[in-house]
Order: sequence, then structure tokens, then C-alpha cells
Amino acid sequence: MKILITKIIITAIISLSIISCKKDNKISPVKLNEPELKVYAWFKHMQLENGLLPSSINSNISLYDNALAAIVFTIYGDFHRAERIFDFFSERIESEFLSDSGGFSQFRYKNGNPVSKHQWMGDNAWLLIALNNYQGKTGRVKYARLASEIESWLRSLQNQDGSLFAGYEGDNRIDLQVTEGIIDAFNAVPGYTNFHKNILQFLEKERWDANKNSLTTGWNKYNYALDLHPWAYCIFEDYPNKTLFEADMYLVTLLTAFNDNLVTGYCFDLDRDNIWFEGVGQMVVAFNEAGLHKQATFYLKELEKVMINTSQNHRILGIPYASNGNSTRFGEGQLYQEEYTESFVSSSAWYLFGIKKHNPFGVEKSKMIPEEDKFWNR
Repeated sequence: MKILITKIIITAIISLSIISCKKDNKISPVKLNEPELKVYAWFKHMQLENGLLPSSINSNISLYDNALAAIVFTIYGDFHRAERIFDFFSERIESEFLSDSGGFSQFRYKNGNPVSKHQWMGDNAWLLIALNNYQGKTGRVKYARLASEIESWLRSLQNQDGSLFAGYEGDNRIDLQVTEGIIDAFNAVPGYTNFHKNILQFLEKERWDANKNSLTTGWNKYNYALDLHPWAYCIFEDYPNKTLFEADMYLVTLLTAFNDNLVTGYCFDLDRDNIWFEGVGQMVVAFNEAGLHKQATFYLKELEKVMINTSQNHRILGIPYASNGNSTRFGEGQLYQEEYTESFVSSSAWYLFGIKKHNPFGVEKSKMIPEEDKFWNR
């Protein structure tokens, strides 16, 4: 008798649950973000048999872009796809990373072979950032050696003034102090040590514009770069919100070359001759980090205006790198056609980070920096 009564009660609860989920005798549909699903499908479509992703359908492979792709797969819980990227590099620690002057090559062909021995510091730092995201999400230490080797190499690049040189061209040092790459390495290397303290001392002395609450490039001709605003905000604790509004100096509204849509966004630099969609996505992530969700939503919608399909599969979409031809990326480098006509990993990845409200620097943002070292708060 007790069993029968229990069954009757359970049946009644289930019936009430079903009724409560219905409206006009129809179950309420789950709302899906269609652009997000199509962009993520594009990432899966782009992954090659060796695990890597070319930057676009007609491009070679970038270390930075593959770090971004690994983070994308990680935050969507597609750990096997992220591991395929990490496995590729882990298998080449001895043959590539530790050979000559160290570091992984910045670019390689689709077959996995390096285009040249050009080991850019910032891209290697991003691979470590991706590993930090993976370990933070999964708790797995499968790639502990890979992470340790990259960390040691990044530390070895530090100069006496606290800056880092930009890597190697084969065995030759690249004696540039690139602000963007330096703050990447600051975040990538775990904790807060003298390595980090010395970086902050260099940045305060050589790369800080207190009037604009902004880091600078150190290149007088192009002293301001968009990504230094959102990246610094997402990397450093208690960084001033003002830096995000100072980024208005890069704003521009243009008709895109590939679909004639009128779009508002940010340029790479102050020439404002195009819209850099990767940078727009970076600003979305920073706006979310700052709790400025109205601004984040506005620029996500602008990015959705420029989504294109560059294959026969209409269930996938991506975002080009920039808006227009006959224009430049940061500095004077001319854009090539694929950058404003094809979907790119970097722009599409930062869009997904924005949708997911995911700060890729977040795993190592809380470094417990002493207050006296936070020069941006003085």
C-alpha cells in the first residue's frame, strides 16, 4: 500500500512539473544564440588532422591563433580538441622548443613545419596562457612540462631594466621591447615574483601615460595601440576604467568592403583607416570585465553585422580580421585581401570570449600585487 501511494505521489509531481513548463499547451523553447553556435561550428570545421587551425581558410598557421583556439575549445568543454593543439606542441619540446635559442616558431605551414625559425615572445606567452586556462578549467596537469618549459624561456628573456626582449630570429636576439608581449608574459608566468615586479618597474618608467591612464608602445610614431587598453585592463588588478574610454580615440564608423554594412568599431591605431574586429572583440571582453555590459552588448551586435561564410557550409560563420582594403594594420603594414574578405581565428575567438564573458587572462589576474607596485593607482 505504501509503495502504491508513493507511486501516485511521484506521478502527480511529474505531471505538475510538465504542466508548469507549458504555456498554451506548448513547452517553452530554449533560446539559443544562433551566431555563437555558427561561429563555434566554424572553429571545429577549421581544425586540421594534425590538430592545428590555420588563421583563415587560405592562411598558414599562427601560434597565437592556435592558443586562442585552444582557449575557445576549453571554455566550451571540448577538451579533446584543445588537447590536440597542446599535443602537437608537447611532442615538439625536444625537437623544436629546446633547440637553438628556444621557443616555438611564430608561423608554420599547414603540414606543421615552421615557415622560419622566428620565435616571437608574445605568441609563446599566449600558448602558456592557453595552458593556464586549460589547467584552470580541468584541473589536469597533463601538460605541466610544456608549461614549465615555456615559463623558463620567458623568464630568460628579461633584461636588466625589467623589460623583455621580443624573442629570437633563429639564434639572433630580437632587441625590441614590445609592450603588448611584455604584459602577455607578465600574465602568463604564474604568481608574483621579482620577474613580475621588475616588469612593472619598467612599464612605469618607460611605457606609462598618466594623463591617458594608458600604456604606450614606446614607438613615437605610433605610440598608442588599441590592444594595450583592453589587455592591460584584463591583466592588471584594479586597473582604471578610464583606459577603456580613452580607447574612443580609435573609434571609427565605416562601410565594410565585404558586405557594405555600416559598422562602428575600433581601429588598430590613430590613423583610423579601418575597423580591427579582433580589437573590437577585445574591447567587449574588457567592457564585460568592467561590468559595462551595455557597451559590451553594443559591440557584440556590431560584430554580428560582419559575420561571413567562406565555405559551402551555411551552418558556419566567422568574422574577418579587418573591415577594408587599401588600409593598414598597426603602423604602416598593408592589409592583404584575405584579412578583410575571410573569417579569421583571432576575431572569431574574441567574439566568443565576449559572448561567454570569459577573460582569457583571468586565471592569472589575481597575483596579489602589492599596492605600492600598482603604479596605475598612484
